[in-house]
Amino acid sequence: PSGVRQGISQETLSRYLTTVFKMIDKKKKYPSRALRRREEGKITLRLTLARDGSLIDVVAQTEKPKALAEASIKAVRAAAPFSAFPKGLDKDKASFEIPVIYRLQ
Repeated sequence: PSGVRQGISQETLSRYLTTVFKMIDKKKKYPSRALRRREEGKITLRLTLARDGSLIDVVAQTEKPKALAEASIKAVRAAAPFSAFPKGLDKDKASFEIPVIYRLQ
């Protein structure tokens, strides 16, 4: 998390990001195009959230495979808004890097 740590413990921040990750993961859909191509991977996203948990911006830091990157961004938009920032994270907005993992079973 870029410049996030003031009055917030690593454990609290970790719990918050785990909740965000789980919300995104629930909305994640494996694109049929990627399934056909047997594409797997980890897409790293940079989320910028407002204090109330609303989504300000989402950008894929990993752009390949393209279908997985696009699906990851869609999952974030579908999952938003997220929970409000935990106590101690006294910022109007903050950016976080979140991995979205695609594995074929």
